[in-house]
Amino acid sequence: MMHFFVRLFGSEFEPKVLDGFVTEELLSIVSPGMKARNGKQLDYGVCVFRVESISHAARLIRKINKLPSRGEIESIVLELNYEYEAQCNIEFDPGEIALIHSMGASLAISCYRDSLEA
Repeated sequence: MMHFFVRLFGSEFEPKVLDGFVTEELLSIVSPGMKARNGKQLDYGVCVFRVESISHAARLIRKINKLPSRGEIESIVLELNYEYEAQCNIEFDPGEIALIHSMGASLAISCYRDSLEA
């Protein structure tokens, strides 16, 4: 099973600028000025969205890029978590690779064994 996420990061990025504009499932928000677990004040913002596919991620990024004030997004990462049973093989067609490129996104892939497999 594959799970797709989009992570936006920036040293001055305020994820709240996306409130009411983006309807995708938002999993986490870190705003500049929040305190980390160690008590240190954070000087960056991060938000993570769950998306259904690479094309869904591309639509989300296009929508965010149309915002008049989208904050200071410095990096976009498309995260793919792949749960496998016997072997981890992932293949992307040229269209998917082009979409990732069009987003200006890095691609992070994590493979892990199905926890039900013994």
